[in-house]
Amino acid sequence: MKEKLINGYQRFRDGYYQRNRTRLEQLAQKQNPEIAMVSCCDSRVDPSILFDLEPG
Repeated sequence: MKEKLINGYQRFRDGYYQRNRTRLEQLAQKQNPEIAMVSCCDSRVDPSILFDLEPG
């Protein structure tokens, strides 16, 4: 399980993070959400994927 998490983080860092670095750095400074959403805590339901949205 530990290797699976480490490998997943490396894929995130080398893939998604590199492709979206500017946006993620902007979000680290300030968030400006247009809406608030109440959702369940079920990890199988990710609102950003469900609604085809980017972080922030």
